Amino acid sequence: MKDELKNLISGKKLLLMDFDGTIADTEPLNFLTLKKLLAMENVDFTEEHFKMMVGKNAFEYLDLINKIFGKNFTAENEGRRYIEMFKDVAHENDIPYFEYIKELLTAFPNMRKVILSNQSDDVIKDLQTRWGIDNEFEDVISCFVKKVKKQDYYTNIREFLGVEPDEVVLFEDSQRYLDFGRNAGFSTVGVINRYNNGNLIADVIIKGQ
Repeated sequence: MKDELKNLISGKKLLLMDFDGTIADTEPLNFLTLKKLLAMENVDFTEEHFKMMVGKNAFEYLDLINKIFGKNFTAENEGRRYIEMFKDVAHENDIPYFEYIKELLTAFPNMRKVILSNQSDDVIKDLQTRWGIDNEFEDVISCFVKKVKKQDYYTNIREFLGVEPDEVVLFEDSQRYLDFGRNAGFSTVGVINRYNNGNLIADVIIKGQ
């Protein structure tokens, strides 16, 4: 693990972590799931369409899909189908979690760790169990399920998780949310993956590998 990452984390109280593209390279699974789901509606969903959606929440996904394809998808109608399809796709494609996560869990075993994601908590917990790391995180918070924006959690971190902003280290692969985190007063770690191409600004940059 990078010394600069250890130094950034030292003295903090909470590691707040995104999931897709941050803990594992699961964005391709999101693409395959959406492609499969939309094919059932006679929609040809391409990777170029998906790139427009990376870094957005599930409701923004749906808004974009509805605008692009003239559909009227809703989270209530499509959410459960998406979750079950994602689980199937995940089981068909063996995606490991990033190596740096293993190093992080080893280096800071007693530190609070919370996953805050736009992904469904059912999906995250299913993968955690498969990876054998389901007991490593204090909580999994799904903004999709709770219908709360990530940035609202950031702004109200004291209320939601009982810590001060300067006690938080945020791990994210989206510049949008890194910026929200920095504005909230968090220390930030940008995780490089295939979709952001390393074009991130954060206190520390690491590779998702």
